[in-house]
Amino acid sequence: MSQSVSFQGTTYTIPADGEEDWAGTTKTDGLIAALANFVEAGQEAIKVIDDGDSPYTVETGKTTIYADPTSGAITTNLPLATGSGRILRVVNSRAAQANYNAIGLICAGSDVFLDSNDRYIRGQYESMWIQDVASAKWAVIGHNMGLEGAWTTYTPASAWSTNTTVTGKYRRNGDLLEVRIRAELAGAPDAVTFTADLPSNLTLEAAKMAGGGDGLDLLGSAVAKKSTDGTRRSGQVRISDSNTLSIWATGANGLWDEATPHTFANNDGIDLFMSGPCTQYNDRA
Repeated sequence: MSQSVSFQGTTYTIPADGEEDWAGTTKTDGLIAALANFVEAGQEAIKVIDDGDSPYTVETGKTTIYADPTSGAITTNLPLATGSGRILRVVNSRAAQANYNAIGLICAGSDVFLDSNDRYIRGQYESMWIQDVASAKWAVIGHNMGLEGAWTTYTPASAWSTNTTVTGKYRRNGDLLEVRIRAELAGAPDAVTFTADLPSNLTLEAAKMAGGGDGLDLLGSAVAKKSTDGTRRSGQVRISDSNTLSIWATGANGLWDEATPHTFANNDGIDLFMSGPCTQYNDRA
């Protein structure tokens, strides 16, 4: 028994087994042609670019842009918004997160997004969906953070290296960088202020902090363990510079060091968590 199939507004008849040969029937020729055209159109709707194509102006009919900024930033110029409803997806297709070169989505003329004429994506496999929603107006309707939404292990550089093992994990949460750091001691540490660095290539964006990164801005909390009596003492994570963290002693005037909030020794440890605005996660310029 033959069957009817609708595809892109046209109904086609598919013959039953033994009734007609599939490849030779005129009843299915139209469907096969329509499917072929559909696949071809989908392939033509994809554009692959890198920094050598920058600046790239989005062409008519393109729906997906795979952009690789590994070797340099890419400027992607959008067409004028007319309210057509057109949806465009831009994907950061870099193979590895060696740097944070940006892919810029730049509006034409006086067009804007919600509050500016540009948006940026920087992370590996990060993607953004935008739509032409009205005359002179684009809207971000989807934003996927790519691989950096998952916790990633790294080894923080630290001013404590003697008898100290420092480990860390980080992830992206919107434009925030979230970091967990653990320092474990096998003896007395260096006689200096404890510091721990953020992941390489990532910096905190002081302009988004209430105090502009003046050292008072609270980024997170920390706990110090004293192994001999099980004491736990708390501290406040602060910014030393755009890539380095230190800890302010709660209820005291000073930073944690080899003797603050207690004298650190074998089997003692520090655990901290921080969350702060990250320059490389900003989708603005």
